[in-house]
Formats: sequence, structure tokens, C-alpha cells
Amino acid sequence: MNREELELNRSKLQNRIYMHMLIFIFIVIMVDAFAVDSGVHLIEGMWGHVLFVAAIFTLLYQEMIFRSLIEYEDRRNLRLCTFLGIMGVLLLVWGIVDILTNGASTGDFIVPKKVAEVMTAVCWCSIGAAYWVKRKHFSETK
Repeated sequence: MNREELELNRSKLQNRIYMHMLIFIFIVIMVDAFAVDSGVHLIEGMWGHVLFVAAIFTLLYQEMIFRSLIEYEDRRNLRLCTFLGIMGVLLLVWGIVDILTNGASTGDFIVPKKVAEVMTAVCWCSIGAAYWVKRKHFSETK
């Protein structure tokens, strides 16, 4: 395969990943809309929307990382994934300490705010971890 064919295949893979992301966004919004319309509140407060964005962003980046569509030499990707990983770890520690000290009452919601914080943190941590594992593997195979 020449370079143009590789770029075309890469572009097709990226388009497929963006399509997966759009389908996931549609499903998440529809599930949330039907739940709220039925009187069921899934996640308390703004953390529901933050978790939805984190899950969508995680799906996008995880698929791009595992299909090796991320440029590992690019400093922007390094900074972004490292930042997300560090912020995820901080949010995870904060969320776990908050749950252990104050508890996690559900109230009228299926997922309480504190659990949504931890789930968001896991999403961010997984992006950072996947990037660094794949980057290490990439540098070893080079």
C-alpha cells in the first residue's frame, strides 16, 4: 500500500469512529429523554450531563487510541491525554473520599451525584491510561 491508500484507510476509520460517536450520542440523549419523560431521573444535577459528555468523549478517544489513529509524537495529544488522566485520578480520589466521608444517598435518582463523579473520573482515567499504555507499546515496537 502506498501512502495515499494508507491515508484513505485512516480517514475511513476516523469517519467510522465519528459515526459510532454520533450513534452513541443519539442513544444516550434518547434514553435520558424517555427516562425524564417517564418521571425517572437517572443522574442527579449537572453530573448527568458531565457524565454523558465524558462517556462520549471516552468512547471516541478509546476507539481512536486502540485503532492507533492517535499521533503519539504529537505534543497536543500527549498533553490532552496526560491532563485527562491526572484530572481523572484527582476527581476519582476526591469522589471516593467524599463517598466514604459523607455517603452516597440516592434520593429520587437512580445514580447519585457522587457516584456520577466517580464514573466520570473513571472515564477520564481510562483515556490517560490507554494512551500511556499504547504509547509505551508504540515506542517499544518502533
